[in-house]
Amino acid sequence: MAAKKDQPANQQFLNTNYTLEIEGVQMGVFDRVSGGDLEVDVIQHQVVFENGGFASLQIPGPAKNQPVTLEGGYGKSAGLYQWFMQVCGGDIFAARKNATISLNTFVDGKYQPVIQWHMINVWPSKLTGFDFGQETTSRARFSITLVCESIEREDLF
Repeated sequence: MAAKKDQPANQQFLNTNYTLEIEGVQMGVFDRVSGGDLEVDVIQHQVVFENGGFASLQIPGPAKNQPVTLEGGYGKSAGLYQWFMQVCGGDIFAARKNATISLNTFVDGKYQPVIQWHMINVWPSKLTGFDFGQETTSRARFSITLVCESIEREDLF
């Protein structure tokens, strides 16, 4: 891939996409992923010493994940919609799945995963499915927001 005129050769953009697999079944290809922040709560622990002095200690609390939103063209949106409706119907225990989001780059004529994020006990909290404008793209847009209990990153390169 050639670099743009004003772009240094060592900073070339990759031709990438993201895939979502639920329980090993690919459910969609997306061009944008956001969220997924990992954070550890900070607990302030007040300590009083025998001599009357005191200190405020900062200690790590529970870890938490922010929701992940995938945006792009339609994939198996009917399957994702049914999964969402399972959550809406209150069947949350059956709706919890394991999922993998893969960052794929175009190498040797095909897309290959470079980084994967494995999400445990995932369920959809939001679907957006009515973005059909012609202003910026000629294809329909779809997004899904996922929440999970944990995220594990795997580098494949």
